[in-house]
Amino acid sequence: MAMPTIDKTWQIVETSIVTTNHYQYLLSLKNVLISLPTNPWVVTGSSDAATAGMDGVDRWTDINKLVRGTSAAVRSWIVLKQTGIHADFEICIELSGSNTYNGTILWSTAGFTGGATNARPTATSFRFLVNNAGWSNSTSTNCVSCQLIVMQSTDGECTRAFFITPNAQNLPVCNIWFIADKVKNPISGWTTPYYAGWSGGSTASKTVWDWNTLTARLTIENGDVVMSGESCISNLIISQSMGKKRNDLNNKLMINKIGLISSTAAYVGHLGEVYDMWWVTDSTLHGGGGGIATATMWPSDGSRQFWQLNNWLLPWGKLKIPNIMI
Repeated sequence: MAMPTIDKTWQIVETSIVTTNHYQYLLSLKNVLISLPTNPWVVTGSSDAATAGMDGVDRWTDINKLVRGTSAAVRSWIVLKQTGIHADFEICIELSGSNTYNGTILWSTAGFTGGATNARPTATSFRFLVNNAGWSNSTSTNCVSCQLIVMQSTDGECTRAFFITPNAQNLPVCNIWFIADKVKNPISGWTTPYYAGWSGGSTASKTVWDWNTLTARLTIENGDVVMSGESCISNLIISQSMGKKRNDLNNKLMINKIGLISSTAAYVGHLGEVYDMWWVTDSTLHGGGGGIATATMWPSDGSRQFWQLNNWLLPWGKLKIPNIMI
């Protein structure tokens, strides 16, 4: 079985989080993103519920600055920019909602403006990743201690963050996932080939196909794109069908590239690919079928070029597996 070719050079940061405050997740993610060695994200504005502005000031200096507010009440928010994706690609995180695991997360390639202590900034075009809903898992046993793994390409074009906790077998289960990427090999005619996704939700147990719907800007229309893969069953992706087992003809594990498809009217079809992520089998999720357990290093020659997280194969290259011992 040949290993896939890695397109990007990746910088990988691991951070252990032990907390009783859900907002420590968001604070830790922000701190890692803005401190990456190459092409870090930049804070373009923030609110700590006392002062606010799109003035380049990072007011999220400690956990006490992250204040939740509903309706017209004061609340904290922050805007982060990554020019590696697009000159004005920004995400805005607002601590709205009725509890600490609900909030609002959105992104735009038009840039955010305005904002006050009681209102997030706005953008002329944007997509919601989370709209006053669950950004995190409400189950306390899954959401108070975790390992945050941030992977970003050194050119800034691709950012992925995984919040993982150990299961009963001390293997990693991904509870929250964030991605913001430029598209690989976008089709001609797609003038805004960028997408983003966030999944955490309120369920205690997630599987990888809960996360394969992403948001994109489809030229002039907003639409959804989906991580696709080879399948022999209608409407199922590789991780649900063929990804359960080895190839019957040669008994080799399957590694499949991830495509991007859309079902949005006027944009239906294949749109591009995902950089440096592949579908693979996972015996942890699927209970056998010839798959490999999550957290396995690939290949078996000790080079640790790749790391398997559930049904994903990801670049790694570090000397040890992710520290999931919380």
